[in-house]
Amino acid sequence: MTSIENAVKRRMKTNVHLILHTTDLCRQLSGVHCICCKSGKDRTSMGVTLEEARHLCDHMSVVGGRKACKTIRRFGGRRSNVLVNTGQTKYAFNGVQRSFLPKCFQPPGGTYGGNIQT
Repeated sequence: MTSIENAVKRRMKTNVHLILHTTDLCRQLSGVHCICCKSGKDRTSMGVTLEEARHLCDHMSVVGGRKACKTIRRFGGRRSNVLVNTGQTKYAFNGVQRSFLPKCFQPPGGTYGGNIQT
């Protein structure tokens, strides 16, 4: 709870620490949480892949969570979901949109494009 209290005290536009700590608390209480955006593709994919990488690091001794997250985003099943929904394998972010995402929610280079119909 202390980590959540500290996260709440931070004055940030997007408080990623609050999201991550409350997710951890929910998991410790055997609860569930949902990750979704308007269309359920791009921002949802970023959140789901972040959680997958965190799970690998926390429970399967994977070292290098950032690299694991980028690899999952680059080669994982979410790319197939995007292909089915848009006909392309790129997440529907342009460079400007990507720059406004918190670092841990940004897709790796080469996996996003701004001219994608969602």
